[in-house]
Amino acid sequence: MIFEIYSPESPCLKGEAKSIVFPCTDGELCVMDGHMPLAASLGDGILKIRSDGDTVSYRTGDGFTEVRNNTVIIYVNKKERI
Repeated sequence: MIFEIYSPESPCLKGEAKSIVFPCTDGELCVMDGHMPLAASLGDGILKIRSDGDTVSYRTGDGFTEVRNNTVIIYVNKKERI
């Protein structure tokens, strides 16, 4: 699946992923290739993106995500790679 991460302080990050784990306001949410459409509120926490055996993590702030047509669009108020 394709993902795009938008935040005010850094350029858009785009790529492909096998799965993404989100820090939601009421727990964690994992989406995988072919996931059904959804929208969710994100809270402060760790965003984990797995692709081809590698996992990249970002500390993120509040935001929201939308999953549609095998594309995940993530809007957060801050993003820092850890």
